[in-house]
Amino acid sequence: MPLLLTDLRSQMSSKRQAIRGAISIGLALSLLLLVRADLVLLAALLAVASKWQLILGGPKLWLLNIWDNAADIIVLISYIVLLVIYNIDPTLQWMIMAIYLLWQVVIKPLSGIGGKGLQALFALGISIGTIFLLKSTLGIGGVIILSWVVGYISASHFLSSSDDNVRRLLPLIWALIVAQFAWIMSHWLIFYPLLNGRLLIPQAIVVLVPLAYIFGNIYYDHLNKRLKKKRLFGYLGIMAFILLVVISGSEWVIEI
Repeated sequence: MPLLLTDLRSQMSSKRQAIRGAISIGLALSLLLLVRADLVLLAALLAVASKWQLILGGPKLWLLNIWDNAADIIVLISYIVLLVIYNIDPTLQWMIMAIYLLWQVVIKPLSGIGGKGLQALFALGISIGTIFLLKSTLGIGGVIILSWVVGYISASHFLSSSDDNVRRLLPLIWALIVAQFAWIMSHWLIFYPLLNGRLLIPQAIVVLVPLAYIFGNIYYDHLNKRLKKKRLFGYLGIMAFILLVVISGSEWVIEI
């Protein structure tokens, strides 16, 4: 009997995962087709409607639900904006949809500190990339403010299971670092061209995502009391090496 119950639970879980995957594919495809048809407002309304679960529990829980899903929300917003930016290139739009489905089907369901870390890195990378692609529209002030918001959300997501003091302080520090880099890179706007220049990768992603990974590892080692002086200097050395490579390699990219 216990084995039968276990099999039933496993089958129900598999069915739920299959349904969730089908819904994710349907949503991603619908958003792409709406943007292709220049129905961006309708795509935005569909995206909002897809988050109907956030209003469960009454108005008192709305803000809490939104905050708990903030990383997913900024990824969804970035997906729609990227579809609009690359609306003249259907191939790139399909590639962007595949990346979004990777988030929905593989990365988003992950749990534990490793899963939270990967989700935070993904949300940071795609959001920062989108913000810098919109620099001419947002202006330097808009880039800095939105980068601060994205930095705060990504760090808060990673630290969601930490104690209250850590959850309040460290995201603010990381958001400030992200905003400072955004300010510098807004004046030194560099992109790495891929696919013969059809796809532009902002240098901010190449800098901030590895830095976030290193800072996350420093925190994780400190949490597990494994952060020795030698290891800390090793992390700082990798950080300095990344910055050196990025700066010295700027002559290989195009500037906009």
